[in-house]
Amino acid sequence: LNYLAYMWAERGENLDEALEFVNRALALVPESGAFVDTLGWIYFMKGEYELARTEIEKATVLLPDDATIMDHLGDVWLKLDERDKAMDTWRRAFVLDPTNEKVGEKLTRQGIALEPLRVEADEYRATVEASAEIKAAEGETEVAGEATVNEVPEVAPVPEPASKE
Repeated sequence: LNYLAYMWAERGENLDEALEFVNRALALVPESGAFVDTLGWIYFMKGEYELARTEIEKATVLLPDDATIMDHLGDVWLKLDERDKAMDTWRRAFVLDPTNEKVGEKLTRQGIALEPLRVEADEYRATVEASAEIKAAEGETEVAGEATVNEVPEVAPVPEPASKE
């Protein structure tokens, strides 16, 4: 449902049907950052920028390190005449994914130099990798992009032997 809704939103096609589809998906998985982003992106494509902002900001809370969601929020900010917020959000998107040429072009058109952001992206990736190594060394793992849990399984207590009376 979400995939088709997002594809339509990206193309600017069947937006009312896309809205129905994503709402059905959200009824099943209301805390999905990707689904919430799709909802916001549909609103954006319909020209409903305040609704888009509300939903895409929710998506950034659910998936704070998603470059696509940050890119979408930057687009919304620009439509709402919040250029500084758009620039900051696109910078964040670029740091999260410096291979994203579309975001790089947006920043370049606004006079933002990409090289310092590439350096920041490298530093960010190094920090994330170091954090993952520390967690792995401590026996922790990430679960579905959320909280970490200890990988050591719980062991049931050994029952007391039956008495021989």
